[in-house]
Amino acid sequence: MWEGGLQKFVAPMRSPTRLYSYLFCALLAFSGLFSFLLNIEPQPEPEKPQEKPANSVRPPPFQPAPQAEALWRHVSLTPDLGCCLKGWPAFSGVMPTRACTNLTCVISERGPFSLDTLALVEPKAAKAMRCAPAQGGQRRPRAKQQSLGNSTSAPSAAAADADAGDSSLPDIQVSVVMPVYNNDLLARQALVEVFRTSREADSLELVVVDDGSRKRLAGVECLLQDLEANFGTRCLLLRMPSNKGFGAAVNYGVLKSVGAFVVILNTDAFVIHGWLSAMLRTFELRPDAGLVGPLFIGSNNQITEAGGIVYSDGSAANYGRFFWPHENYTYLRRVDYVSAACVMARRSLFSYVSGLDLSYGRGYYEDTDLAMAVRAHGYHVYMQPLAVVYHQEGSTLGTDESEEKQALMTANRRIFYSKWLPQLSSQHVPPSTSIHRAATQRYKHHILWVDDMIPEPDGDSGSVRMYHLWHVLLSEGFHITFFPNMFRYMHYALMARTHGVHIVLNRTSLVQRGCPYDVIGVSRKPVFAAWQRLLHVLCPKVPIIFDTVDLAFIREGRLALSNNYTMPPSIDSLIATIQAYPQLKQLLDTELQLVRKSSVSLVVSDSEKEVLDRFKTGVPVHIVSNIYEPQGNRFKCEGRRGVLFVGNMAHEPNRQAITFFVDSILPLILKMLTPEEIKAFTFHVVGANLFDKDFPALHKRHVSYYGHVSDEQLRALYLRTRLVVAPLLAGAGVKGKISQAMSFGVPVVATSVAVEGMHLNNGTDCLIADKPALFAAAVLEPYRSCPKWQELSEHGLHHVATYFSKQSAKASLLQVLSTLGVT
Repeated sequence: MWEGGLQKFVAPMRSPTRLYSYLFCALLAFSGLFSFLLNIEPQPEPEKPQEKPANSVRPPPFQPAPQAEALWRHVSLTPDLGCCLKGWPAFSGVMPTRACTNLTCVISERGPFSLDTLALVEPKAAKAMRCAPAQGGQRRPRAKQQSLGNSTSAPSAAAADADAGDSSLPDIQVSVVMPVYNNDLLARQALVEVFRTSREADSLELVVVDDGSRKRLAGVECLLQDLEANFGTRCLLLRMPSNKGFGAAVNYGVLKSVGAFVVILNTDAFVIHGWLSAMLRTFELRPDAGLVGPLFIGSNNQITEAGGIVYSDGSAANYGRFFWPHENYTYLRRVDYVSAACVMARRSLFSYVSGLDLSYGRGYYEDTDLAMAVRAHGYHVYMQPLAVVYHQEGSTLGTDESEEKQALMTANRRIFYSKWLPQLSSQHVPPSTSIHRAATQRYKHHILWVDDMIPEPDGDSGSVRMYHLWHVLLSEGFHITFFPNMFRYMHYALMARTHGVHIVLNRTSLVQRGCPYDVIGVSRKPVFAAWQRLLHVLCPKVPIIFDTVDLAFIREGRLALSNNYTMPPSIDSLIATIQAYPQLKQLLDTELQLVRKSSVSLVVSDSEKEVLDRFKTGVPVHIVSNIYEPQGNRFKCEGRRGVLFVGNMAHEPNRQAITFFVDSILPLILKMLTPEEIKAFTFHVVGANLFDKDFPALHKRHVSYYGHVSDEQLRALYLRTRLVVAPLLAGAGVKGKISQAMSFGVPVVATSVAVEGMHLNNGTDCLIADKPALFAAAVLEPYRSCPKWQELSEHGLHHVATYFSKQSAKASLLQVLSTLGVT
């Protein structure tokens, strides 16, 4: 056998060529080994690791939690979920622009470092790095407010924001309280996400309560030390002597916190950008808010809770559970309770109701009990869907199917039912109630409103009016469902949902819900004409409010008769002329027929009410005018230049007015100005929806067209413009452009059509002129005379406060609802 093997090995070498190849390879191998042996040096002994100084700063590894990152990517790609990357900076006063700021930054001489790159910085460099004083996540001084003291009544919204802690402690806007039991890694990940978004608050502190964990929370302790050393964030790590339960740990943490608002956060709840600013903003939008919770999303990006429902038997349910985020769940809404996995409360109110009831032991029903206590003191609980939080359920007390959890829930339900039996039997619906109706049981009434499109308050006065009507209805406890005939921009839907309006975009979905409404409102003649049959079939016994916005037959009649820039006839002559033309007569008859099919009709001026009263429709007619508030007490004339026109360019009377002014009035004004005045004179035109880009009037000298502008840009124009002109030849209703200009103290020169029904006196409240020469002379009078300008400005402010205030509109709308028996 050995001989055979040797033959197989030697046989290939019998060829001289192969033999030389093998010898050459062997020589190379031996030479390499010899060289390696000559270069070997003795290795030094390994150095002993130096002990880390006690005061050294460890740069924290701020890697984002995978749960939060996955949810953030999903929200970023979903157009109607969350508040980031959805165009929020366009909405002044709705959401802070910093809501979507990526990460809190550290500033040093070496430049900016984000949390994700801080781990790469050397410890010595990290020691010297501090955030700027106004940076989120730090102590930032806030104005001291009076604490509750020994008050025996429920705190007001203003008093509830007061700091009830020691005056020697730093002022903090938000305290995040997290009870932890053993889950060190999970808690650390959740805390990192909180700090990554802490810029959304003026200042924030982290309070972690170790609820008797069996092992030391080394990761959490290290993280808090790093945050305090590197960023100056106030961090507290409190330890309970033993496991006392969720409620006791939270109460202890709140007791030691100092923030005006308290966030209770579970270790299995992961926040994403926008959550904090959205919840804080809710307390500004809703002064009656006592608790605010987020929209909870779980695995597969499905809802785990969009607010909780409590039934009359004490049982509870999570609204929207296992559904995808949908229009039914993504609007600000009053709810029965929100889960304590993540909930924000006014700190002093939380303390006033004695915090979480310790009767519930380790957990379950303590958050529902807290919500009941908050409502018992006159506050409401809200679910804010723009705050999106990932909830990894079952990481603290197990899943719903666990026997331990089921036993705990059953026992605590008995405690809850016994404690709140009177409220449950009188204020809550039975479990057999429709889930959608049960989810909105915290509202006194339900109203459906149908309009042409979702209001665009930065585009037209009718939209501004609708928003104010929404605010009145919401403050009176109405749940608003709004259906637009036409849908254009998602960000307007998001804006409406932010204010608490349920926007429904699918007519089939609307019809399938049946008729849970106490009253129905419809705006504009074409919309009511298209919907009146369906509404009478769907809700035959529900009263209908027909909001005319403006009388279409008046507007269209004037437009047809205002050719060649001639002023149309008076109201009496106009109605007679309309009845003589078949097409205009049909328009009149159609609108009057719709008025008769409504329960009550709304107009915006006395003149339009008089017109409808002439036809004796038999339907009550009420006035609910435009709504504007004075933007100041006194404005100055000096330093202002040019004149301004504001109007939606899709509205034909506005286009006609611009052409009339540019062709017939502007040349006369320029002739009367000096060369220096001409250089500084500009006719500013603001208005969205200009579909005809070659509109000739906007391409003349001394004309500047801005298109659609933001609220801030329009305000800036009002504050530097000398006058506002409204040279309308046609139209109906109350002109928002005039009320808005007066609210900024800017004098107005207008035609008699433009000021119709506004109770304006010529010469004191504004200047009125119909003919081009008279209009040009009226413009020059306050343009050159500051005393006259000041007189018109002050009278205009007084007029807006008298006739177009929110209180006046609220009283009118409540009177309308009272006549329908909906109070």
